[in-house]
Amino acid sequence: MEQNVLITGSTGFIGQHLLYEQLPEYIKGHKQGKIYLLIRRQDGRDGAAFIRGLLQNAWTPDFLQQGSVSHAMDYIQIIEGDIRDRDLAKMLKKHIPDRVRLQVFHSAGSVNLHVGQAAEQDVFHHNFLGTQSFLHALQSYDCRFMFISTAFSSGIRTGLIDDHVLRSPSDVYRNPYEQSKAAIETMIQAYGAKKQMAIQIARPSVVVGRLLTAPLYYTSKFDVIYGWGRFFWMMKEKNTGDGIRIHINPSSGMNIVPVDYVAKACLRLSRTNRSQLNIVQTQSIHHAEYLSRILDAVGFTNYAFVDKKPIDLKGLEKIYYRSVGSIFSPYLTGPCYEYDTSALNQIMADIPPIDIPASIEALLQFAVAHHFEEQQIHAAWSRAQAACHGS
Repeated sequence: MEQNVLITGSTGFIGQHLLYEQLPEYIKGHKQGKIYLLIRRQDGRDGAAFIRGLLQNAWTPDFLQQGSVSHAMDYIQIIEGDIRDRDLAKMLKKHIPDRVRLQVFHSAGSVNLHVGQAAEQDVFHHNFLGTQSFLHALQSYDCRFMFISTAFSSGIRTGLIDDHVLRSPSDVYRNPYEQSKAAIETMIQAYGAKKQMAIQIARPSVVVGRLLTAPLYYTSKFDVIYGWGRFFWMMKEKNTGDGIRIHINPSSGMNIVPVDYVAKACLRLSRTNRSQLNIVQTQSIHHAEYLSRILDAVGFTNYAFVDKKPIDLKGLEKIYYRSVGSIFSPYLTGPCYEYDTSALNQIMADIPPIDIPASIEALLQFAVAHHFEEQQIHAAWSRAQAACHGS
C-alpha cells in the first residue's frame, strides 16, 4: 500500500514516538512511500542530524536498534518550516507529491498550562492559528488529518466522559491551553466538513515515559507531573526542612498514560473511521496515591495531603502555591470524573493492562537520574549525531 505520512512535532515527545511507530512499516516493506517531518528551524540545529540522533541513541526503542540508521533515513524526508509559515503550501507542494494519499499527524504546539493574557496569546498563536494555517496549506492533498489534542479539552466536568465531548462542549476550563485545544477541535471538524477532509481527534491524558517498549521509562520532556516532582526534588536538595500541606480532592484522581501507548493508539486510530478517541487508562489514579509515589521517588518526606487549602501558609507552602501549585491545583482539586474506554479497549485489545501506579517511582527515578534536565537527554542525541557524522 502506498501512503505518505506527514508528522508535525516530531522533535517533541509524542511526535518522535509517532515516528518510531511508523518507521517499521516502511522498513519492512508493508507500506510504500515516505515519512515527511515538518521541523521548525532553529539556529544551530540540523534537522536531519537531530532525527538521526533520535534513531541512534541509548533510548531509541529496541525494535529500531537492529537496522541501519542510514537505511531508516531512506524513508524519511525533513522539511524545515513552521506550521505558521505563509509559504507553507508551496513548501509542502515542493516536497510532498499530491498524487499519493497523505496521512497527517499534527502534534506540534505549545503546552503552556499557565493562566493569564500571555499564556492565552501563546496558545492562540502557536496552537489555534498555527493549526488553522496548517490546514489551509494541505488543501490540495487527499489527506486524513489527525489532531493530537488532550483529554482535558473536555474542560471541567463530572461523571463519565465519552469520546464525543464536542456534542456538549464545556464552558469551564482550567487554563487557556485546554480552551485552545477545544476551540481547535471545533474548528477542524467544521473545516473538514466544508473541505471534505477526513478529520480525526486523538485525546491523550497526562503523558509519561515509555512503559511498553524497551528501554522503559524514557522521556524527553520533564513537564506536567514531572515538573511537579521537580519542584519537590529541588526543595529536598535545598534541605530547608520545611513541611507542606498539599491541597487535593481525595475522591478524585489523574488519568496517566505512557507515550508509547499513545503513539500505538494514534496509529491504530488512523486505520479506523472513528472521528474521536480519548487515549486514556481505564481508571484514573487517586491523587494521594500517585503523588505520594512521586514524592517518595524524589526523596521528599515532610508532607501531608489536605482537602482544603491552608489559610496560614508557611515558608515552603507560600512558594508552592504561587508557583507549581498555581498551575496544578486546579487539576488536583477538581471534581471526580472517569472516561468511557470501550472503543479504545477494542482498538488496543492485544495490549496488556499497564500498572501505572507501580511504575510511577521508576518513571520519576529516570527524571532524578537526569536531574530533571532535558539538556542531559539532548546531550545523548548530540553524541549520537556526532557519531553518525563520524561514521
